[in-house]
Amino acid sequence: MKILRNKYLILAIILLNINWYAAVANETQNQIDSLKIEVFKTSNDSTLIHQYQRISLLYREISKDSSLYYSDKYLELARKTKFTKGVAHGYFNKAVVYYQSEDFENSLKNYLSALEIYSQEKDSINISGVYNNLGILHSLGFDKQTAIDYYIKALEISSQINDSAGIANNSNNIGLIYRDLKNYDKAVEYLNRTLEIDLLSGIQEYIAQTYSNIAWSYLPAKEFDKTFKNLSEALNRIDFVKDADIKIEILSCAGEYYLEMNNPDSAIKYIREALDVADRANRKRTMAYTYFLIGRYLMVRELYPGAITHINEAIKLSDSLHVKEYLDKYYEYISNAYVELGDFKNAHANLKKSYAVKDSMQTDALSKSLNNFEKEKEFVRIQSEFQFDQHKKQSEFEKEALKLKFVTWFSVLIILFLIIIIIATINNYRNKSKTNKYLKNQNEIIEQQSEELKISITKLEENEKELEALNATKDKFFSIIAHDLRNPFNVLIGYADLLISEPGIKEDAEKYDKIIKSIYNTAEFSYELLENILTWARSQSGSLTVNHQNLNLSEIVNSKATYFDEMAEPKNMNIQYAIEEGLYAYADKDMLITIIRNLINNAIKFTMPNGKIKVSAERKDDYLFISVSDNGIGINSENQKKLFKIDSDFKIKGTANETGTGLGLILCNEFIKLNGGEIFVESEEGKGSIFTFTLPIAKTDE
Repeated sequence: MKILRNKYLILAIILLNINWYAAVANETQNQIDSLKIEVFKTSNDSTLIHQYQRISLLYREISKDSSLYYSDKYLELARKTKFTKGVAHGYFNKAVVYYQSEDFENSLKNYLSALEIYSQEKDSINISGVYNNLGILHSLGFDKQTAIDYYIKALEISSQINDSAGIANNSNNIGLIYRDLKNYDKAVEYLNRTLEIDLLSGIQEYIAQTYSNIAWSYLPAKEFDKTFKNLSEALNRIDFVKDADIKIEILSCAGEYYLEMNNPDSAIKYIREALDVADRANRKRTMAYTYFLIGRYLMVRELYPGAITHINEAIKLSDSLHVKEYLDKYYEYISNAYVELGDFKNAHANLKKSYAVKDSMQTDALSKSLNNFEKEKEFVRIQSEFQFDQHKKQSEFEKEALKLKFVTWFSVLIILFLIIIIIATINNYRNKSKTNKYLKNQNEIIEQQSEELKISITKLEENEKELEALNATKDKFFSIIAHDLRNPFNVLIGYADLLISEPGIKEDAEKYDKIIKSIYNTAEFSYELLENILTWARSQSGSLTVNHQNLNLSEIVNSKATYFDEMAEPKNMNIQYAIEEGLYAYADKDMLITIIRNLINNAIKFTMPNGKIKVSAERKDDYLFISVSDNGIGINSENQKKLFKIDSDFKIKGTANETGTGLGLILCNEFIKLNGGEIFVESEEGKGSIFTFTLPIAKTDE
């Protein structure tokens, strides 16, 4: 669950040079009535616009319909008086009211109308406000990447104008989107930026909200100590929270935390309190999630029919608002409840719905993410540029060959011409000394031309070697695409066809589990391969930048230890991390993680179940020597020479028949070189392998 921060619910500018935000919180119905009397007394258009806007803002928390009515009157008069920016303000106010009424479709239409006018007026502050709110609307569905795009635009504008509140709001919202995409480290990074600004502002409501959002980010990552720490900070400030959505968010987080900690009695206390706040404030979207949490509580109590009823209520509320967030989770828990009741037909139906929602989310997230960095069009563009580069190199090679041919023939003609001159000189001049001197000069010219010819030949040979390397790279790239990337999909299609054409296969549990495991392993291999292909393609195209920084090696490895252990878990392997504190490398963080991940993955792949893997490091002079060793099947000396060559076709299957392309080690080699290091391998068949690479030690200020 999440509540995004919207600083711009009230216009983020001083409308008509009057700041009404504080007044909105304190004005009463009597003030509205007084403003209506002033409206009847005046005929001045400028004053009427001012009064209509104030009445609309005051009505926001009292009557949404009345707020929309006076917004329309404000809009009508702004158009009549050609007050362009006032028209934009009117659309903005209507969008906010529709959002508070949970009419997201009309909210979106009015924000877009306001954005068009603000853009024409080049009003940076309000453009940022609209971008922020458009991001919020898109985050309610599956279009997370579009939401991030809007937040980043808003954040850039806020940074340009040094608007700390805007920076905090957009950092908060970007963090929550990254959390939805399960990128928890990135989520916490942005949310901590927000927290720094909130703590400086001293606004306890915002501080409580940010602590709650950080807790929500640690909770799905199973970092329960950090979840509790941040949740406690939020609960300590809940009395300062006036906004119903933020209060529901904090209480729901507490409920879900205690469900995860298997403490249902504490969980239901917070969940009921959250539901009460949502009901009194008529917040259907957040109410849906509290119904889901009640369903989870009832499942813990083994009251499965009641759980199904409550979670279905959450789905109905979400559908009524056209909100798609958490639907996959709702259907999945209903499926689990039906399994407990023995109703496998309904369990299967709801599980299919969950998968359908997940597939939609994954497809959208993938296509959006690849839009900027790894998108299919970008992938095709990289291939096209690569092919174009090959044609260009071939053309340059042909030009050099033609040039060399011309130089050769020209040299031959010169030599012939010189011979003729020499003969003519001998015949025409009898002075031997003059003739010898002349011949000496001509010989020097010939030697100079011969030297130039040698240089041209050397350059041609270098071009040939470069072209051979590029052709090998191209062949490797297309081989991976044509075979290694296509084959897993053939496997997936084959298994899918088997499951469709032979429904009875599900009755054979052992065979069915084997098929599902094969599908999972194939998909996991395909994803890892695609990730390596994209990273390698970026490095070949020159678009990959190296961000050197001082890195605590132990901290880097330990932060990913859980992930590496999960990689080794299917083979029941033990990974030993033997890295002393105080070892700092000067390298790119993402590249270092990729190198270690690939080396550990290789060790797992070529080591028998129950094997041992060790990650260690030591300092020698100005370099760190980092090693990943295993007691696996090992590599003979002949094959060791093929490991880091792009033109090598060396492939062997892992101990569990895992397949590979060799691209991971090639990528490691390139990344290590980019960071100023080298990689070595020591291996003996049947005894295991040790892959060691070096990195420069961290730089210190002189």
